[in-house]
Amino acid sequence: MEKQLLVKQRQQAKLLTEKLTGTEFNLEQVETETFDLLKTFFPEVLAILEKAGAYPYSVDWQTNFLNVLIVSKYPEEYDADLSYAEEGIAFAYVYNFRFPKYSEFGNIAVNTKLQRRA
Repeated sequence: MEKQLLVKQRQQAKLLTEKLTGTEFNLEQVETETFDLLKTFFPEVLAILEKAGAYPYSVDWQTNFLNVLIVSKYPEEYDADLSYAEEGIAFAYVYNFRFPKYSEFGNIAVNTKLQRRA
């Protein structure tokens, strides 16, 4: 991944996290936990995200779904993503455990703990 893009994605991840949670966030800790979890338990999901140029910044592991909050590789979308975050909406990759072929990228509603809302 291009270094300039990675810097922008990390900055955006911090802004999104703070908008979604309403608090300042230790991005380094969250990044480490997110990447460690994906590398250890879901390397196939991490490979999909890397191929798409997506930067994962949070993971919510539920019964049937793995919700990975991501920053896309398209900086022109960042302002819109920040606006959505004000409403509790985040861009994510949702991995479907029961039917992996139905896994997809899209917007999901999250609470202030970055967990997917029903």
